[in-house]
Amino acid sequence: MTSFNKTTFRFGFPIVGLIIGLMMGSVSMNAQRQLQGSIDYLKENKSSLQVNEKDLEGMRLSHVTQGGNRDFEVAYLQQTVNGIDIHNRIVNVIYDGSGKVVGHAGTLANNLDRTTVATAPGVSPVDGLKSAAMALKLGNVGDIQILEPGIGAEKKGLISKGSIAQEDILFRLVYVDQGKEGLKLAWEYVIYETGSEHWWQIRIDAITGQYLEKNDWVSNCKVDHSLTGDRGHIHGVACEEGPAYLPFLANSYNVFAIPLESPSHGPRTNETTPWTAGVASPFGWHDTNGAAGAEYTITRGNNVYASEDQDANNVPGFSPDGGATLDFDFPINFANAPSTYQSAAITNLFYWNNIVHDVLYNYGFDEASGNFQENNYGNGGAGNDYVNADALDGSGTNNANFGTPPDGSNPRMQMYVWTQTSPSRTSDLDNGVIIHEYGHGVSNRLTGGPNTTSCLGNQEQMGEGWSDYLALMLTMEPGDAGT
Repeated sequence: MTSFNKTTFRFGFPIVGLIIGLMMGSVSMNAQRQLQGSIDYLKENKSSLQVNEKDLEGMRLSHVTQGGNRDFEVAYLQQTVNGIDIHNRIVNVIYDGSGKVVGHAGTLANNLDRTTVATAPGVSPVDGLKSAAMALKLGNVGDIQILEPGIGAEKKGLISKGSIAQEDILFRLVYVDQGKEGLKLAWEYVIYETGSEHWWQIRIDAITGQYLEKNDWVSNCKVDHSLTGDRGHIHGVACEEGPAYLPFLANSYNVFAIPLESPSHGPRTNETTPWTAGVASPFGWHDTNGAAGAEYTITRGNNVYASEDQDANNVPGFSPDGGATLDFDFPINFANAPSTYQSAAITNLFYWNNIVHDVLYNYGFDEASGNFQENNYGNGGAGNDYVNADALDGSGTNNANFGTPPDGSNPRMQMYVWTQTSPSRTSDLDNGVIIHEYGHGVSNRLTGGPNTTSCLGNQEQMGEGWSDYLALMLTMEPGDAGT
């Protein structure tokens, strides 16, 4: 098949730009003017927000994004008190192309003039972490120490991971809005739990040490039907393919290509240089340095690193190697266990992560909007956050998930074995599931802005619907009729 571009791909998708806009793009307006204009608008509409002008005094501009066609902008305003953020109290102010405000969305704390709030913690960051570990039932924290002392009004710092986390633990002060009880000063911790099933953001009362609330950056999507894709077990050999600096070749991937939803919907095809025309992946899918030539011959590049993780340790295992010609063509036999065709499964996972990245880039989910890239090519945003896509993941079955930290930290997609059939199947070949999980990363980066990924926490939150829509959108075919 030939590569596709935005023009040929847009059939039937006029709404996707609106969806992405309602959740996002790049800074263009002067930040101070944007902040003041947004605050003026909020003051004019304080009755609908149920706030007074005192409540708006601490607003800060968290981020400004732009729609894919550059015809609207979204300013994300974070509510603060004493220079400390109030958790999830964010308002998005939407501007049209002429700079006129056309709407807003979000929730703010109110009646702050009637509230006396604590300004200094009575519990140390270490003791607060012990309370957090107890609330999460993580057991003994082990040997922990402060690696970076808290600085600034929010006393943001870093604590060693101890025995409860995969990574060192970020901490800072925030306020938690408890309605009629007012604001409570809290220590907030980011704990990437051992095993990767949870990526907690938990808040502990900074005065009493009591647990207040938590949210999980990992979106788990339990599906009640059996998948048609395939998934299996194999112990891969760790593959550290060093920089290869290959010429810009016509890469080829034998996959269940867009718009196929799964192996039940059509055969595999060899896709040659399938990235979208334009700027989404200007140096191909195996680049990381922003210059002509691939840096890797395995399923790794600027947008995603796809590898198996059967032993569930979040360390990249086996990744198939396309060789000097970047030819990723591997056999599949569904009569056998998925472990016999892991190379084909990982190739499919790599392909689809890149396809979703490229398509959504053309609709505005770009670097400055918080997308997932190692190298942002000078286009804004934080970078260093390609997707870790774990095929054959051994930490669970009959499910998949996506963990989304703020911009600049790597998200993780975990694709599990599905055991309802014999032999088992792998979700690495169920493209609808891959798209759905990636969609959680998109909506979490956009709803509260790239730096706040905690806005979609409840079971039936809008991210589920948005992910379903993206899966339907990317698997539509010419002639499909709406219902």
